[in-house]
Amino acid sequence: MNDNRQSEKVIINSAFSLTVSVILVKILGLIYKVPLSYILSDEGMGYFNAAYTVFSFFYIICTTGIPKAISILISEAEGEGNSEKVMQIYNTSFKMFFIFGAVISVFFFILSLPISILTGNRGAYYSMALIAPSILFVCASGIIRGLFNGHLKFFPIAVSELISGACKLILGLALAYLAKYLGYGFELISAFTIFGTTLGSFFGFLYLFFKKEEFLRLNPKQKKTLSPKLGKKILKIAIPLTITSAIGSISNIIDLTIIMQRLRSSGNTELQAAILYGNYTTLAIPMLNLVATLIAPLSAVLLPIISKEKSKCDSSRITRQVSDACKILLFISVPVSILFLFKSQEILSLIFEDSSAVMAAPLLSLIAPGIIFMSLLTVINSVLEGMGNTKTPMISLVFASVVKIVVSYILIGRSDFGLLGASIGTTLSYFVGMCISLYALIVKHKMRPRILKELVILLFGALISLGFSGWFFRLMGLSEGLSVLIEFPVFAIFYVIILVIFGFFKIKQLNIGKIL
Repeated sequence: MNDNRQSEKVIINSAFSLTVSVILVKILGLIYKVPLSYILSDEGMGYFNAAYTVFSFFYIICTTGIPKAISILISEAEGEGNSEKVMQIYNTSFKMFFIFGAVISVFFFILSLPISILTGNRGAYYSMALIAPSILFVCASGIIRGLFNGHLKFFPIAVSELISGACKLILGLALAYLAKYLGYGFELISAFTIFGTTLGSFFGFLYLFFKKEEFLRLNPKQKKTLSPKLGKKILKIAIPLTITSAIGSISNIIDLTIIMQRLRSSGNTELQAAILYGNYTTLAIPMLNLVATLIAPLSAVLLPIISKEKSKCDSSRITRQVSDACKILLFISVPVSILFLFKSQEILSLIFEDSSAVMAAPLLSLIAPGIIFMSLLTVINSVLEGMGNTKTPMISLVFASVVKIVVSYILIGRSDFGLLGASIGTTLSYFVGMCISLYALIVKHKMRPRILKELVILLFGALISLGFSGWFFRLMGLSEGLSVLIEFPVFAIFYVIILVIFGFFKIKQLNIGKIL
């Protein structure tokens, strides 16, 4: 019993440290993006985001499947008390994937120009070339993260993320101002800026490397040995996890190509297409990604809990935990979705220029429902992976990506939709993926988590709260400038009160401790 409590305490602390780290990194990212949007304008952000979209594919490969596979194997070795095997796993994987990261970095650097031409955004060439070296540092960092994950030491990981984010902010903006001062065009200003990301990944890796050396000094019994036989086992676990994680990024790269080409085929110049794409990826998509990042820690912690319960063959307990997890995520995602749907322009105007906010507001509104579907898809796929079902998450994401690509291709080329087609495609893709994964959970694993009833209550509560907050704002007769500052906090208060009245919002009922 004491071991279980200690394990729960470690998991809660880990989830908390990761969540705080995510929030702080996102705050740094927001601080970074606001002045950057003024320096680069929509044109420069188009080059910046095009390079970052391609880089994100490699980033996901190096920070998801590989660390997960390493942490799984190291956890098993730790459970067996085999410290020599722990270092065999670490050193074998480090040698394999460090070489992999170096090869990919060189490959990306050499092919930066062809890739930029292929995606229809040649001006992003310099940015792609200067972000290429960061893949090596990210890959090496991912292996060390796997070592710390396997030992349930998440604090160094959180600190490294903060270091990378802070360096990206400080150095990236400094280089951007330097390039602008030197009178360079937007292509080179974007490249200078994105080089700050490369430097940030280097310093984040440097911190993890020294923390790893310190950890090994404190654990002298763990000798540095190699075992080539472990290579196949590591790849066997890492490949399916990596494929699942990479599908969304591949879809984004294809989406980038489709958006640019379809915008140009519908009468826009390359410059106009880059401006539209920059507005979409700088204002609308980051809002969606913000929610995705905030729900990721809970989803990540849920996976080992489900795996643990699976061994006990207690399906009813797993169903309750899945229901509670969905309930918590919906409690967060539903009001955000409602605000993005009806108050997109007001929210964006708080951060960005009015002209850019007006352009992006309809895009954000159409993405808003996808936030709910994305939240459910994330938690359901984590449950399926915890149950040992790695095929369904891959299948659901493949179908979701196909839907996104097809819908975007058709609608963007139509003058009555234009770039709105990309937002519609994104929302529909998450809906299709959620339906496929939920079907597998219900039919294959005989689990029926409570979702529909809670979703209806939360939607009702959020809509009524939005109406009340608007009425309160008009009743007080406040100026338009105070609209968002007053209306949104009032919305949040009404939202909680209504849920309490309906008996939905109860700390004991949410049972967060058991989920974490």
